[in-house]
Amino acid sequence: MRRAKLLRKGVVVIAIIALGWGVYAGSKLMMQMAQDSSSGVSGEVPSSTIREIREVIRLNTLEVVKTIPIHAKWEDQEAFGLCRYRAYITFDLDQLKTYMKGDTVVAVLPPEKIEIYEDEAFGTKIIDVWGTTFRSRLSGTGSGLSVERENEMRKMGVVSVRGALYAEGYVDRAREEALHRCSQLLSMVPGTVIVVDAKSRLDYERPKLSPHVEQMPQLTPGVKGKDSN
Repeated sequence: MRRAKLLRKGVVVIAIIALGWGVYAGSKLMMQMAQDSSSGVSGEVPSSTIREIREVIRLNTLEVVKTIPIHAKWEDQEAFGLCRYRAYITFDLDQLKTYMKGDTVVAVLPPEKIEIYEDEAFGTKIIDVWGTTFRSRLSGTGSGLSVERENEMRKMGVVSVRGALYAEGYVDRAREEALHRCSQLLSMVPGTVIVVDAKSRLDYERPKLSPHVEQMPQLTPGVKGKDSN
């Protein structure tokens, strides 16, 4: 009898220990799941959803047409001209980041890509060229501009346009419009998908103008859709 009682007591103790361990393990698992959900670690984003997000972001392009006055200086010569460019602001899909936040797919709008091309119709117009040394004025070489220096002015214009896109708010506008359009289009995708912009304005790398470039008063820029003429 005594042995049977001891055996029953032993079984009860083991059962209590097992139950306590089960409660502890279960509560720890629930806490870990809650922590994962709050931190966004709740599984991988389906590849089909990532493809949908990439295609929607790819549709966002802002075209800006700008005419830039350029005053270029060299040791023996100065020149003034007008350069017109078409700039396209898109987004670097290779840097797209996505993650799960509970049941919601979150996509972070990637950094912008800026492509700048000289306008084929307008191009670069050299308005005036003059010599700045006695020798260049005397020889008359100051009145003509070499191909190398004209190309240098074109490069100055590209740098100036890139800086203006940031300074005049075109990049901010492109990102805001992309967020709005993505929200509209991704609302039709199954599940909940949101696009956020985690990049603050201070993170933008605003290019500095070339030391040879003096920024002149800007002509009124035109902003058109990509398919416009």
